[in-house]
Amino acid sequence: MRSKIFILIGAGALLFLTINFLFAPSGDAACGDKSSKNVNKLMDELKTETKRREELKQQYEELEHKVERLTVDLTVARANKGGPESATHAPLIETTPRYPIPIVIFTYNRPQYLERALNSIFSQVPSENFPVIVSQDDQKPEVTALITRVRETHPLIHLQRTNRTLPSHVPQNQAAYYQIAAHYKYALSHVFDTLQYSSVILLEEDIEVAPDFFTYFAAMQWLLFTDRSLYCISAWNDNGLGKLVDDSEAVYRSNFFPGLGWMLTKQLWNELKDKWPAGYWDDWLREPAQRRNRDCIRPEISRTYTFGESGASGGQFYAQHLKPIKLNDRAVDWHGKDTTHLLKDRWTPEFQATLSRARVVSRVSEISGPGDVKVIYRSQSELSDYSRQFGLIDDAKAGVPRTAYDGVLTFKWRGARVFLAPASYA
Repeated sequence: MRSKIFILIGAGALLFLTINFLFAPSGDAACGDKSSKNVNKLMDELKTETKRREELKQQYEELEHKVERLTVDLTVARANKGGPESATHAPLIETTPRYPIPIVIFTYNRPQYLERALNSIFSQVPSENFPVIVSQDDQKPEVTALITRVRETHPLIHLQRTNRTLPSHVPQNQAAYYQIAAHYKYALSHVFDTLQYSSVILLEEDIEVAPDFFTYFAAMQWLLFTDRSLYCISAWNDNGLGKLVDDSEAVYRSNFFPGLGWMLTKQLWNELKDKWPAGYWDDWLREPAQRRNRDCIRPEISRTYTFGESGASGGQFYAQHLKPIKLNDRAVDWHGKDTTHLLKDRWTPEFQATLSRARVVSRVSEISGPGDVKVIYRSQSELSDYSRQFGLIDDAKAGVPRTAYDGVLTFKWRGARVFLAPASYA
């Protein structure tokens, strides 16, 4: 609201200066210099007003953030103190979200996939807190018919993007990725700019969800509104193969954007929408200019599973890395779970302390649990070699390995928790 006030102030100042300039009396050539000086003066005043408005806006945002942080600190302090107050001052740890979170399912031309995804969602969705939106790209009759049929028994909003014109310079073999990026922009704009939701969870038509998918996001939502060092909550672990995970309650911070079932806020959308890319939106989001040193939250065991072997990527990596991902099958009771350890101020020192205590090993064969072990890599080739031995995805985007936090990949191996860490943690 106050940001809008600042914008109105700036617009009013600009209008006032423009009117003065347009309707100022003109004279002969002798007045030219005077008019020029008036114009320069007006421009200087405009610059000064614009700068002042930006400073006020920045001060307001800083104060707003301080209030948010103080609220969290107070809540955490009360919870840690215990006693009668702790039970009544824990609004951050809930299974009901602070604000309704719409679920957007993107669909194009795979009706059999969409039906499986919707069955998974409607088997458990609490509709009053998680309204379902299906965003359809194009007008494929079979997809439209399926959505119409589902709407007869389940509440959902149907969006349809019909203008699919792409720039002429887009190569035909890349057109699908440009259509996907345009579709995302279309749906996000509708959800945030038209429907005015404050956050949203994004899924695609080839994803099914875990039994605690909704309570997981409800429990994590407050973090996005509180911790400015986060920009997404994800349900996905790129290294979530069954042999590499075992704890349904474990949740981590990651420098890598996972996708495949994730939540963002309107604030992030406002930051990104004017520069949204024409194609390859997910890799674009991982670039430093967009990530801005912010993190995502991701679970140890994924709360989503992708069954989309056929799609825009032609099944790339599916058999080796996506199909074996474990979908959480235990409905964790997130009500009452303390998620404050995921705040940046707590996470970083605790993470570093844990790594300093971990037992150092150099060979995979030496690892056995329980306990924490640390394996050090000193080059990209060593990281690749260890990744192959463990069965991790040997891949990085914008210099960040998948799932990594500060270069460290965390996973389970033979009963131990393993930190595959760079030389700085040796």
